[in-house]
Amino acid sequence: SKASLGGVVTEAVRILAQQGVLFVLGAADFDISDFSPQAAKLVFAGSYAHSFVRRVGVVPDLPVCKACGMSSLYGGRNIQLSRENQCPAWIQPDFKSIFQKETASKFNPKSHESFENQRLQHWWRPNVLKTQQGRGEWTDRYSQTNAGPYSGAYVNSNPFKLPHRLEEAVKAGKFKRILDAGAGSCSLEGELRRKGYFKTVRNFLAFGAYDCSMLRICAERGSISFQHNWLKPLPVCASCKFDLIYQWAGVHHMHTVEEHDGFISGMLALLEC
Repeated sequence: SKASLGGVVTEAVRILAQQGVLFVLGAADFDISDFSPQAAKLVFAGSYAHSFVRRVGVVPDLPVCKACGMSSLYGGRNIQLSRENQCPAWIQPDFKSIFQKETASKFNPKSHESFENQRLQHWWRPNVLKTQQGRGEWTDRYSQTNAGPYSGAYVNSNPFKLPHRLEEAVKAGKFKRILDAGAGSCSLEGELRRKGYFKTVRNFLAFGAYDCSMLRICAERGSISFQHNWLKPLPVCASCKFDLIYQWAGVHHMHTVEEHDGFISGMLALLEC
């Protein structure tokens, strides 16, 4: 229906990267303004039929969200978005898309490295700083107080997260369905990608970050992650199981026995026997 498609289009445009492209296939005579007038202000018609390109920067007549809008690991959310309440995220004036000349010129189309692996090296690091107007986020604080670990383990060009024994098992194809519970800056996905392990890993799902600035690192790396209350069951099919559920350095954020029990029970329900 028009209402349901409008919601999908609104959300797709909201999370679309600067200069990213949205394709709406199978919709004859599709006019994006009929479905989401506010979302239509954020895009312009692309080179192909039913394609829309996200504008760079902030649209003057469309106020940005006053808060990130992402829910916390325990389910709280600052704002609620709807088709009628569509606000884009704040984009820094010095934001650089990977499609802009300064960054795009660093990519080598003849390299044996894939575009996505080159992206890990060339994305513009300042894009994940000052992601909110008027207040500092996790990246702003951590990059100042822990500059070494921040550069070496969160925005580095060689993401890593697997200990040696687990990496050997993944490399051998033992784990084909992996859940990263507490993905942070998406280092696990980045490591699997750059080392070519997705040749054997069929399904990969990642969730969990401190705030939108940390998820911005995932986005700039070209990774997909989402936010979910990890004390509640994941919204996946009943038969969806994982060979490996990986949680690193996140359990200390749970302070009660009930929280630990809820998290472990929920993860065990998704683990393949």
